[in-house]
This record gives sequence, structure tokens and C-alpha cells, in this order.
Amino acid sequence: MEIKENKCTKCYEIKLINQFYKRLDKPTGYASWCIACLKAYNREYKQRKNVKLHKKQYNQTIRVKKIRRKSALKYYYKNKIAVIERHKKYHIAWVNYFKQKHGENPKCEGCGAKLNWGKGNGKYVVFDHRHGKGAFKQSPMPFCWSHFFNDKNKAIWEKEDFGIVCQKCNSILPTDVNDRKQYILKLFEYVYGINGLNVGGD
Repeated sequence: MEIKENKCTKCYEIKLINQFYKRLDKPTGYASWCIACLKAYNREYKQRKNVKLHKKQYNQTIRVKKIRRKSALKYYYKNKIAVIERHKKYHIAWVNYFKQKHGENPKCEGCGAKLNWGKGNGKYVVFDHRHGKGAFKQSPMPFCWSHFFNDKNKAIWEKEDFGIVCQKCNSILPTDVNDRKQYILKLFEYVYGINGLNVGGD
């Protein structure tokens, strides 16, 4: 049956169906608000001071990011060899520090597998946000490849107290500490057929 009229849930007026935008996700196939009410709301919304300010700040942030990215790419392509060599020096200095602290072939704290430093050489070391605290909100390794190895950066790194795991163990662990505790608990319950276990404190 073809719908000829619809009631606007904003102004509560019954109007002809051509006064509503089509919405396939609605039961009637049309929007709940009429076109006039929707346009009036959008005009009022755009006039709000905080919305204008937020939009301006957002656009400025996007512009700055684009400018910085363009500048960084320009510098990289102009000094590609020097940039690669600099990152190699960062890499070597950090790896030597890791080897001195953890040994040539540390073991995964999850499965006990023997690990290597660097990809492409069997199972390799992955640093894990073991306690979920500190300044690192992203993967730890990019920090090393973009920062000099010095006392300041070394102190920042050691403050985190990262765990050492293999790629496989790292990939199955949820990032959030509380989530991973529940995850391991559920696996334990599944493997041993035990229900109702509680996770103790740290």
C-alpha cells in the first residue's frame, strides 16, 4: 500500500509524504522529521557557538597535520639515504641495549619459546604492555626507531616495564589488562572444564 501522508515527530503535523526525506532504514521508508523541521534544526545547530568553534579547531588541526605530513615526506625524499642511515643507528643502539639487558635470545614470557632480535629470523621479540600503564599508547618499538638511545629515553623506556613475548602470544592477548585477565580466565575454565574461578589481585 502506497503511503501518501506521514506524521512528523518533531512538529506533530500530518503532512504529504513528499515533505519527508526518504529513509530506507525506517519502517515507513521515510524520515521521522519533515524536511522543514530538519532544515530548521540544522540551521540552529550550525549557529551554535561551540559547534562553530569546534569545527574551526578541527579544520585547523587537519590542515596542520596535512602540512606537517607534506613537509615530512618532502624532507624524507630529499634526504632518503641520510634518514635510513639515521634510523639504522637508532636501531643498532637500542638492540645492543636490549641484548645487554635481556640476552641474545630471550624466552617468550608466555610460551617459553626462544626468541631473536629482529624480524625475518624465526620467532622474534615483541614488547608487550604488560601492566597497561605509562606513556606508551601505541606499539613500543616505533619509539625506539624514532628516538636516540640516551639516558633520558632509556629512563622513559625502563619506566614502562614491558613484558617480552613472541608475536603469537602478543596477538592473542587483549590490549586492556582487565580484559586479558578475564580472557585468560575463560581459557583456563574452558581447557580444564572449571567454572566460577576468580582472578586474584596483581
